[in-house]
Amino acid sequence: MLIHFVRDNSLVSRVIRFFTLSEFSHVAIQISSDIWEATMMEGVTRTTLAEFRDKYPVTVTRKIWVDTACATGFLNRQVRKKYDWGGLFGFIAQRDWQNQQAWFCSELAAGVIKHCGNSARKLRVDRVTPRDLFNLIEWAE
Repeated sequence: MLIHFVRDNSLVSRVIRFFTLSEFSHVAIQISSDIWEATMMEGVTRTTLAEFRDKYPVTVTRKIWVDTACATGFLNRQVRKKYDWGGLFGFIAQRDWQNQQAWFCSELAAGVIKHCGNSARKLRVDRVTPRDLFNLIEWAE
């Protein structure tokens, strides 16, 4: 499984990077040529790698070992769930407001990683930023 870390120069990207102290503003999960991501406008979606690359300049990609059948099943069950606005604002306000029926991008990535057996014990799914994912996960070589 691959995790893509992205950023751009939009105002939203800059605000997210400022509040999360991160180099990145968005993450997405790739298995084969499918991409899952949680976006503010659409919630959790599944698209193709080509569609994803048309939308975002991929800054950094990392590989992580998880059970891909587990990850695919988990991610497919999240498709069409709403964006986790409460969790996002809760993060900014230093409160834990995770909603199992909604996700923001790094929360979704941390959720699949934890659910499908990677040893990212330090990650808190309800308070994870793109920076946390990048720094705390044991990446595959």
